[in-house]
Amino acid sequence: MTLGNYGVKLGITFKSSSPQFPYTFAPLMEVDFTLGFIDIGVLVSGILFGIFTMQVYIYHRSFSEDPGWIKYGLVNGMWLLELAHTICEFDALYNFSVSHYGDPTVFLVYPIPFVAVTLFDALIATLAQGNFTYRIAKLTGPPMLFPSSVASSWFAIP
Repeated sequence: MTLGNYGVKLGITFKSSSPQFPYTFAPLMEVDFTLGFIDIGVLVSGILFGIFTMQVYIYHRSFSEDPGWIKYGLVNGMWLLELAHTICEFDALYNFSVSHYGDPTVFLVYPIPFVAVTLFDALIATLAQGNFTYRIAKLTGPPMLFPSSVASSWFAIP
């Protein structure tokens, strides 16, 4: 991939210097606007996962009479998806911060765990919106509202 003498891709400025390594990064890599945002986002996400874990624990202690598909399928399923989401986020953070520290080319390609985070986001949002749709259908009663709510929830998935 050649960018000529000067090129900008994904916010990193490239400057051609030698044929062996055509990219030098002047003067130092600015990590405030790349790695800094990722660090803060992943750490806040880890804190929120801890809060969510506490909510799941309190739910199981307080609502032990709920049907099994809600307790184990929905709540524990969302918790497992959140766990996988958090593991992928921390793996991507480790990849950026430790494995490839100082290598700004790592920001040019998304690592696999970062792509998996998007998949887990979509699955979690689908479960949450499906639960809301179920609750609305249970409250309103007409059977035609449930399919229309499910169909409209697909447009709101991030």
